[in-house]
Amino acid sequence: ELCRLPGCDRCAANPNEPVTVHTSCFHAIRKYPYLDGRSIWEACTWRSPWRDAPDLNLGVTPPQSLDEDTLKAAGLEVLNGLPKEVLDMVYCYSSSSEFWRLCTSRAFARRSGQMVDEERVMSLADVVSWDRQEGLQRWCGGQGELLRIEIDSMGVKSIESLQGYPEPCPRRFDSTAYVVLTRDEADQVIAHFKTQRSLDTVEKQGVKTETQYQRARLRKGQARLQIWDKPVPPLAGSCAWSDDVSRYPHLRTINLDEAFGLTFIFRSGLLHSIHGHTAAKPTIAEPMESDDCVHVPLGGPGNRIAAVAIHEPIRDIGSQFHGRTMIVSFN
Repeated sequence: ELCRLPGCDRCAANPNEPVTVHTSCFHAIRKYPYLDGRSIWEACTWRSPWRDAPDLNLGVTPPQSLDEDTLKAAGLEVLNGLPKEVLDMVYCYSSSSEFWRLCTSRAFARRSGQMVDEERVMSLADVVSWDRQEGLQRWCGGQGELLRIEIDSMGVKSIESLQGYPEPCPRRFDSTAYVVLTRDEADQVIAHFKTQRSLDTVEKQGVKTETQYQRARLRKGQARLQIWDKPVPPLAGSCAWSDDVSRYPHLRTINLDEAFGLTFIFRSGLLHSIHGHTAAKPTIAEPMESDDCVHVPLGGPGNRIAAVAIHEPIRDIGSQFHGRTMIVSFN
């Protein structure tokens, strides 16, 4: 009975947290006897960095290894002998197919084994570092005034301490997101950590040992965690906003140094998205028939974008007329 829509008061007040799973993925996961309904629910909820986190739409990377049963069932055993570079190209052109979903879900199930120890709960401010391979290092003073949280499609990927704010960098990512906060801000956030036993094994000196998979999740309470698509977000004073930036929990950026054009996509008269055309992503996804697209080429000597302004159409709301213009400028 939970809709899972952003901002739904009914869902927020309900102690249960819904998750959405493809039917085919659910049946593939249930083939592992140690995963009952609650285990699947718990493993899926931990893929979200915190409850009510926005849908970050982070790309899933190709599986590091292919499941032989899935290959055999699909008649694609030939993929098992391909070099990783070629396999990545095959994945790039067919990433939405059910075959890759099944590979990903089975790899997910193998990592979501039984818990090795009790769940550890502490203030995020008490963490020096954490990642899925090395686990947790606790705070003992002097390890950095800032914390950076890295998030991928599996949830919280790593937590690291920063001595000071790094130099701004234009680099951005589609498959990872980042939160940078101070120790005082982190003191408002509760961190949960646990270790799970994986079915995967690692061979060292001829001896196979089982691997352990670290998981982390946050309980942010009233804290505001601003999510960016770059590990070094711009400082607050480097951007001038005409709108309240806190309304947008996940901010995406476009590296204008790499872009040779911008396409503004309008849906129902309102700005829906902006695509930066780069060598890596020269074209946009197929727009809906009702979308209106405006393309602005970039480049040329002396050309520089000083500001971008979007004026949305005036709408009649009750007895008042409302329009909005959002301007972002860069120093």
